[in-house]
Amino acid sequence: MTAAVRLIEPAAFEAVNHDYPRVPNARLHPVVRHFLSLGNERIAQRYCHLHPEVDPVAVRKALSRPSSVLKWAGADLLVTTTDRGHRQLVVVEVNSSPSGQKSMPLVHEEDGDHRLRGGPGRAHRRARLPGPPPGGRSGPGADLGRARRLAVARRPGQARPRLLPLRDPAPLEPPAARVQGPDAQPGARLPGRRPQQARGRQGLRVLQRRAGGLRIRVPETIWDVSSAEVPLWVQRMGGVAVAKNPYSNAGQGVYTPLSDQELQDFMALEHRYDRFIVQALVGNVGWSSKGAGGRLYHVGTVPDRRGKLYASDLRFMVGSGPDGFLPLALYARRARHPLTEAAPVGNASWGMLGTNLSKKLDGGTFTTEPERLMLMDSRDFNDLGIGLDDLTEGYLQTVLAVTAIDRMAERLLTRKGVFRRRLFRDLNPDPAFLAEVSR
Repeated sequence: MTAAVRLIEPAAFEAVNHDYPRVPNARLHPVVRHFLSLGNERIAQRYCHLHPEVDPVAVRKALSRPSSVLKWAGADLLVTTTDRGHRQLVVVEVNSSPSGQKSMPLVHEEDGDHRLRGGPGRAHRRARLPGPPPGGRSGPGADLGRARRLAVARRPGQARPRLLPLRDPAPLEPPAARVQGPDAQPGARLPGRRPQQARGRQGLRVLQRRAGGLRIRVPETIWDVSSAEVPLWVQRMGGVAVAKNPYSNAGQGVYTPLSDQELQDFMALEHRYDRFIVQALVGNVGWSSKGAGGRLYHVGTVPDRRGKLYASDLRFMVGSGPDGFLPLALYARRARHPLTEAAPVGNASWGMLGTNLSKKLDGGTFTTEPERLMLMDSRDFNDLGIGLDDLTEGYLQTVLAVTAIDRMAERLLTRKGVFRRRLFRDLNPDPAFLAEVSR
């Protein structure tokens, strides 16, 4: 496809043209603002107080360790509880270039442009990413308002474009304006958009390691599963599970068979890739997967006036620099339909469990459903039913997951920065995908 491209000159950026409609007038919730002001030392102290089993040195080291490859990343987390009422946040996915800043109210309302001074600006000023930022200035305090930006429409039917920095001040040539939509085949996507391979074999081995009492909490996950083996793992998990294509995003390639009919529909599909991930499904009481560590249930949103509560997730964006990690932006999303006590029948499970805002239309294009977006503002935050300690937990889980992927990425590069193709093939034995990325 040919994307709509528009060059944004210095001081010409208008957040209202790029953020979701409710964001420019939203006020950040005081709890979220307070959390963002704490700093890593106070966050570490609070986390250690909540988790006396962890080594304080390990917590501080995790927050202060700079990333080598992933300087900008985010995690999708679910707020869950167990049969015994143990509440915890679990990581279900990590993205190398996550959305979030267009959904984040201003951290400081005197900043008229949070995309430059609140989100990416905080990353450049505090993280001091390698190389000069767009516009030629380097170091903390760089005036990102002087940077030239390239606005690229992400996909047909979605009016709000994605911003890309322009490091080269030369005029844009027409061939450079051709980009592939992020939801097409992954080998041709915009760099960094695809979820990382942490959901592969080596990534999960790293995720499951413990150091100083720290661990990344994930639903039980089985990787390198052929399509023919999926029903066996679904049965092992109690007849309900999640099957994932590891290379898709925007809610595509995720299947939640809760019934024989849904499982048969999944098996009847013609799949592009040879390997899947099967993960314990987080549902409601009575219809969640039975994983090795027991069942996990959605805490869900606070019941509305009709008594309905919805499954929701939390996107946590972080940046990394010489001083370690810092939180950048947060938002949440809820499912289309409320959770029910009984398992949904037919093919209704995704509408009750899927939280991604993207919606695929009949013609193959995409649109979004911003009415399901939950901002960190004074209204939506209260409906999420989370607090400061949940934000602390979510931040640590995100940092640990991103660090695990970063270490795996380090192993995939030689000291000279050359990609280890043979190691990658060993870690990701999917012939269809390997053929695609080798083109």
